[in-house]
Amino acid sequence: SASLEREFRHIAADPLVAAGVVDASGNLVLSTLPNAVGVNLANVPHFVHHIAADSGKAYFGKPFVGRTSKKLSIHMTRRINAADGGFDGIAIITMDPFYFTKFYHDMDFTDQYIIRMLGQDGIIRASNVAAEIGRDMAGAELYRRMNDAAAGFYHAPELAADRPLWVSYRISDEQPVVIQVGRSDEALAPFLQRRNAYLLFAGGVSLFIIVSAVFIVRRMRRQRQTDILLRTFVSNTPLVFYAFDPKGTFVLSEGLALTGIGLKPGEAVGRSVFELYRD
Repeated sequence: SASLEREFRHIAADPLVAAGVVDASGNLVLSTLPNAVGVNLANVPHFVHHIAADSGKAYFGKPFVGRTSKKLSIHMTRRINAADGGFDGIAIITMDPFYFTKFYHDMDFTDQYIIRMLGQDGIIRASNVAAEIGRDMAGAELYRRMNDAAAGFYHAPELAADRPLWVSYRISDEQPVVIQVGRSDEALAPFLQRRNAYLLFAGGVSLFIIVSAVFIVRRMRRQRQTDILLRTFVSNTPLVFYAFDPKGTFVLSEGLALTGIGLKPGEAVGRSVFELYRD
């Protein structure tokens, strides 16, 4: 309708380059770009992708120069189904990949960092390094890792960066893209230095604890052996060994000679010397 077309033409905001609707024959029937309606897109990848079946997901195309925008663009499309479920065209949103480059630059990342948005086909859709856009990374370590896990962290040379990077990545749950952040050894040097210092300190503390524990255990064993030997000596010596606290209460009463005064070893402990020997 005319009102829908007017509203559609108001869509214009970064990072969008254009938006449009294509019918089942591949003809643009709505577009935010002037003089674009009627252009046939039947043979472009983001149209052909949707013809055979409805995947239920968006298609995130490789960067290429758009037929209507004449600019390097990323085309994100969704299939439009007819009432019977058959193919009835596509909806297109066209984005400027360099918008993300500018966005990453505005975040003040240095050349020691790599931030990328890639398709699952290995093609870089957006990057903080403009020269990388459109480059194929399907042979990189990232794509071998993605077969095992949807997210991860590793250290390896990257094909596009031409230097080793510490890389973290995550496959998007909502879009068919992978977000990757890489940091060089130089960028992580301060962190690694602090980490090594912490590990060294933690190792020293752990070693001190282990040595102390060994010393204490050995000391306890020796003390236990000494106690056993001393108790054996006291219990088998024909003498009386005793001690009492300031109130006159026995705290020790041992010795073989106790039997001569009618007591057993330890029997007097806890009793008052004044009660026991009041005479």
